Amino acid sequence: MPRRHDADEIVVLAAEDEVAPLFSGPSWGTMIWDASLSMARFLETYTPAATTTATTSTATTSTATATTTATATSETRLGKVVELGACCGLPSLVCAARGASEVVLTDTPEYEHAMRSAASLNAAALPGSRIATQALMWSKANADAFVQQHGRADIVLAAECVSTDVYGRQSWEALVDVIVTLVRPGTGRVLLCSHRRPGDGLDDFLALLLPHFQPPVVHQLTATETARGLVDLYELSPLVQAKSTAS
Repeated sequence: MPRRHDADEIVVLAAEDEVAPLFSGPSWGTMIWDASLSMARFLETYTPAATTTATTSTATTSTATATTTATATSETRLGKVVELGACCGLPSLVCAARGASEVVLTDTPEYEHAMRSAASLNAAALPGSRIATQALMWSKANADAFVQQHGRADIVLAAECVSTDVYGRQSWEALVDVIVTLVRPGTGRVLLCSHRRPGDGLDDFLALLLPHFQPPVVHQLTATETARGLVDLYELSPLVQAKSTAS
C-alpha cells in the first residue's frame, strides 16, 4: 500500500509487479538513472534560457529573412512538458511540482503501468498540473499521432535515452524524429541529459540532432553520490525557419 506523503515530496514507489524485472531480466525501465536524478535536481530551479536569433533558410530565391526574439524571466512557466523514456518520470513530476500546465510521461508499453502508478501517487499533491501517461514507441508516425492528441511540447525531456549499451545506435534516427516533431518550433526547449562514460555514443547522436537546433547550452551537473564522471545536460532551442521573400 503506498504511503502518504507531504505536499513537497515526490513519491516514486513501485508495486511488486513493477519491481519484478529487477530480478527476472533487464531492469532499464525500473531504475532511476543518475542522469534522471541529476536532471530532476536541475529542474527544481530551471528557467528556459533566452532565445538568440538563429535561422535556417529553405528559400529558393536569393533573399531570406527571419526575425525572432524570445525572453525568459524568473516568472516563466514551464508550460507543457513531455518526457521520453520516463518510466517513473521523476523529472516530469518535478516540473509538475513547479507548476507546469501539463506533463506527459512516455515510455514503451511494458512500462505504462509503472508510469500510471507514479502519476497517481503524486496527482493529489500536485493539483496545479495535469499529469498524463502514454505509451510511445519512437517513430515519426507515432510522434505525429502524439502531437495530434496532445499538441507540441514547450519542453521535451530525455534522460539517458541515447546510451549505445542500452538502446543501440539503431534507435537514434527515430529518436531524432520524435524530438524534432514534439518540440514547439521557435520557443520550445529540449533538455537532453546523460551520465558520460566511454563508448556512450552521445557525441555521435548529437551530430544527428544538432542540425535541427541552435548551438546547445551545456550544463555540467553535479553527479549523485553513486555516479562517477560527468553528467552533462544539453539545453537545445529549435532553429527558426526563415521566411522567404521574392526578389
